[in-house]
Amino acid sequence: MAEFFSGVNLELAKLRAGKGEDPADIARTLAPFEGGKATTRVYVSRAQFALAEVLRAGKADEAQRRSALDLYAAALQDPAFDSHFGAEARQSRARTILELAEPGEELIRQAAADLQAAIQQGGSDAAYQGRWRSLYYLARMEMLQSPDRHAGLGRLEDGAAHALQQLGAFSDEQQLLHQAEQLVDVFEVLAAKYLNYGWNDHALSAVELTRAASVRLYSMIAEDRAEWNSEAKARWHEDRYPYWLKDEGIWKSTPESGIRIDDYFDDHPIGPAMKDLLRAHADVPTAFLCVFICELVPGLIVVSALLCYMIGPDEWVNKRWQWQPAEGDLALLRSDRYVPSGPFRQHLLTRVCDAGTRTLVGPMAEMIAESGARRLIVSMPGALSRLPVEAFPAPGGATDKPPSAAVTYLPSVRSGADLCHPGQRRTDLYLARVLVLGYEGDDMPEQAAELASLQDTWGGQVTVMPGPECSKKTVVQALAEPYDIIHVTGHGTFSELSPLESALHFCSDPGNDGRNLTAYDLLAYAALETHPLVILSACDSAVVADSRTNSFHGLAGSLFRVGARAIVGSRWPIADGIAAEIMKRFHRELRHSTRAPDLSLRHVCHQLRDEGQPLEYWSAFGYFGII
Repeated sequence: MAEFFSGVNLELAKLRAGKGEDPADIARTLAPFEGGKATTRVYVSRAQFALAEVLRAGKADEAQRRSALDLYAAALQDPAFDSHFGAEARQSRARTILELAEPGEELIRQAAADLQAAIQQGGSDAAYQGRWRSLYYLARMEMLQSPDRHAGLGRLEDGAAHALQQLGAFSDEQQLLHQAEQLVDVFEVLAAKYLNYGWNDHALSAVELTRAASVRLYSMIAEDRAEWNSEAKARWHEDRYPYWLKDEGIWKSTPESGIRIDDYFDDHPIGPAMKDLLRAHADVPTAFLCVFICELVPGLIVVSALLCYMIGPDEWVNKRWQWQPAEGDLALLRSDRYVPSGPFRQHLLTRVCDAGTRTLVGPMAEMIAESGARRLIVSMPGALSRLPVEAFPAPGGATDKPPSAAVTYLPSVRSGADLCHPGQRRTDLYLARVLVLGYEGDDMPEQAAELASLQDTWGGQVTVMPGPECSKKTVVQALAEPYDIIHVTGHGTFSELSPLESALHFCSDPGNDGRNLTAYDLLAYAALETHPLVILSACDSAVVADSRTNSFHGLAGSLFRVGARAIVGSRWPIADGIAAEIMKRFHRELRHSTRAPDLSLRHVCHQLRDEGQPLEYWSAFGYFGII
């Protein structure tokens, strides 16, 4: 057996490194063991399954996928393997068939049979927990094969009901986030399908099931939290009933016992949360824009948008639009090539903003104009939430000026509504209690002028902690005090691989752990009881994780989780002189004008634009949160 495992590990390593895809090599490794004892045969089948999974993954070509199909078939010949892993193997084989360029009728029938069998199969906990995936793939097959607009809807709803059961079984953030990232496709394809029927509210509810779910574990109000924990506990216990009880029909999972996903949406409507959010921003006409992107059927990428706004004291509308993005635009928008400093950033950023208009807001520009919105609250998935939507040029070639509406960013409707509930937050910011955290180092020569301007603006309302006094311990202690505005001057870093290691640095040595504050530190030690506006005058301070479910992990996401109502931060590195000028003007607006803080930031940025400052300067800072 040592020789067997050594051979299998070698083949796996070669496949993962992209150096081995010859099916003959795999067959030669496994052949000597295929006729062995039953226990050996199980090991062989599991190895065949693992090799097939690696072979079809990533940028596999047609030949590799067909080789994977042979390995799935070989693995499923073993009854013991089929009993315990058959559902997963059949799901994977069906998905591989759907990814073939020309599968043919016979393989299509095989995929349908595999998925039907996986739906019915018990024998393991995984078979029940993964049932949503079989229903989802089967729905996509029906949508692909049939021109009927109703094709696949029933399967999608059944799959979403099973997926909801899996999503609701976790109250731990990392488990919930992992599950949500797997389930997001079924909910967003269902939402796109609902839009074809004009069921806009249900579509938004479907998107909201996974969007910012991990953020809401921290932000939801007590009543919602009690309901979530109760449902999570019940579903957790239900999922842990032994599979043999389910096989015998002694216990059935929730979706099989009659709960429908549309009934769930009726019982948990999105309307109250939407109205709470819009009413909290009633100082000017406000609209909420939700954008989501999914592959409706293999090869068909669809952008869907929902625009919501109030049309009366207790009445709101939810309008929809769907379109296909231009080839290459989505890849450009997600590439982040415009982020690094350099002579080409202005050009790259202009290209990105043009693509953003074409791909994300241009197709529904007339609908936005009809809403009369002077503020647009935007929720976009993943890396798209990093884009400066306020800098997108108006459609139709009018590239001299961006849209006039202020743009505010939120992870989701429900997370924004949660932020609106705490009653302690101060809205009259001209009376704010202000905390300013400084920086120690000669590499930011303008920070002294920035601190002086803040002291001049706020006078006796401001408390300044100079850079030499700022350490992890003292900053955490200061954050516990009842401030309404917290301003941080310093260096910021964002970690793409580990967003919770993103940090604010209070000295020039980035490796000095005692003089920085990471996103993880905020979660572990900080609590912002007065729900302040947090202003981060630091590079990359508003960049968040590229998560389709908007986990918002990073400095901004951690601040939301510990109580901040809004964050102003930068999307890319910016010179300290430009940052100091923006902050000087912004604080003067907060202190002396009656505008909401997001409108004040928009006013300052437009001043800089009109004075001839380049796009990479005036659009560097964004407003994330509520007013």
